[in-house]
Order: sequence, then structure tokens, then C-alpha cells
Amino acid sequence: MKFENIKVGDEIFIVESVRYGWNSSESFFIPKEVVKVTKTQFVIDGNLRFNKKNGWGHGNNNAAHLKDDKDRYTSNIVCDESEKLLNFKRKLNLESVIQDRISKLKLSYNSKLNIDELSNLKTKIIEISEILN
Repeated sequence: MKFENIKVGDEIFIVESVRYGWNSSESFFIPKEVVKVTKTQFVIDGNLRFNKKNGWGHGNNNAAHLKDDKDRYTSNIVCDESEKLLNFKRKLNLESVIQDRISKLKLSYNSKLNIDELSNLKTKIIEISEILN
């Protein structure tokens, strides 16, 4: 049994996925503390239960991993990716705010900007589009 010696207070890892766009997601290994152990199962905070024999979740579609294991699907080495997850969520949030702001821009043909301001604005928009594309 892979988790036969697991005890309360031990750290395991589960995968947390972040969905974005129409059908995309990124997954990250997140550490969780074992809060309860029975003969056949262990429980982590959040009341998620896992089988001690193989780490598969009971009543959830996750699996438990031990640090430095190799993920069975991606062959990635299991490690704490909490910071990476946080940065990814921040990035998605910033992209969303930028998209929202861009969609609300309105520039009429008779704007109050003078020719130099319009030229500077054009240059900045070109720079931004080069960064994004």
C-alpha cells in the first residue's frame, strides 16, 4: 500500500486545476495536511477522503501524491506549486482586467486629443499590441 504508513499531520499533494478560456486548464500540485487516518482511508483538510492503498479519492475526482513522486499522467515530479498557482491566478486576473479596460475604450473621430497626443497614443497601442501578439 502506497500510503500504508501515513499519519495525521503528514503532508500529501493533490492537483488543483484552474480553468480558463473555452476549454483550457492548468494544473498544480498543492500540499494538504492529513487530518484523520482510518484503517483503509485518510482524510485531508476540506474533508476529502483518499484510499490508503492507491491514493485515489473517495467521492472526489482527485488523487493523493507524495512529494517527489512522479505523476502518473504527466510524469512531472510532485512538488509544492502553491506559489506557481497563485502567480497563474494573478496573471489571469490581470489579463481579464486589461481585456475589460481595452473593451471599454472609446475614441471618437473628433476627440479632444491634439495631434501629438494622438501620435503618442498610437505609438503606445502599437507597443502594447506587439507585446500581446
